[in-house]
Amino acid sequence: MLVIPQGTPTGLDSFRFHDRGVGLEDRNERVAFLAFDRKEAFSVEARVWAQRLSGAPAGWFGPLEATREQGFAELETTTAGQSVADARLSTRALELVAFGASLAWAGGDELAYWDERVLPLFALCGHDKPSPPVLEPSEAEELDDETESLLEAMVETLPFAAPPDGEGPVLTQLSPAELQPLAPWAKEGEETAGSIFVLRTERLLSLVRRIDGRRLGNAVETFARAFYRALRPGQPEGDAYKTWRQAKEDEGQEELDRFVADWAELRACLEIAAANRLDVALLIYG
Repeated sequence: MLVIPQGTPTGLDSFRFHDRGVGLEDRNERVAFLAFDRKEAFSVEARVWAQRLSGAPAGWFGPLEATREQGFAELETTTAGQSVADARLSTRALELVAFGASLAWAGGDELAYWDERVLPLFALCGHDKPSPPVLEPSEAEELDDETESLLEAMVETLPFAAPPDGEGPVLTQLSPAELQPLAPWAKEGEETAGSIFVLRTERLLSLVRRIDGRRLGNAVETFARAFYRALRPGQPEGDAYKTWRQAKEDEGQEELDRFVADWAELRACLEIAAANRLDVALLIYG
């Protein structure tokens, strides 16, 4: 049973692993966010988890499907009565258990897109009155030629702060202190390989909650007017600006839809996790 926060969208496919499919053909690294019951995952007997997960249909483990047989074999051969934590399972088996204990998901998208567009925009668009940027005409012309949307131009132009503890090893916008190994017995400072990493969500949830449609619209409008003035200095705005802005919106609609979908899915996953005291993790796959 889950507590679903009021206002959570119901059409996001939030309760199973899914990939949104954008950019899959490029075969780049991808990231999905999951909320899982950490206590249930680590304190339950390993053999019980083998029984629970053995009935999962083919393909249910998504990108971890290839580890299924090896992971099940390890779970089944642990000592009777031994919990997942006490069994000191391999990373593969441990990740299958965490996957099985997941209760909410944000659909997968390209790692680079999360890191270079979505996470920076949370920081850029979370203010009531964003400051207009100062753009030189030459800079604006270069942006106009090389970017495909106003969102991309904003991230390329506007400064945004690095995480408080510095840039992260997996996603630069998530600091090293915000990502932890999945294994409860992992020691601080040791290198850890794997596909799932636990995420401290306090700062990210604050950023996600701070942005809304009004703030996003204000930030884009402030940037768009500065962009237009730098491209066409001295020219009247009025209808000419509206025509230019509409053309930019049409050109960048696909990008906007992608950002809004990632934002909505992440918000739902984080809010469900917070309401149910679940841990949040990243699943990285290719």
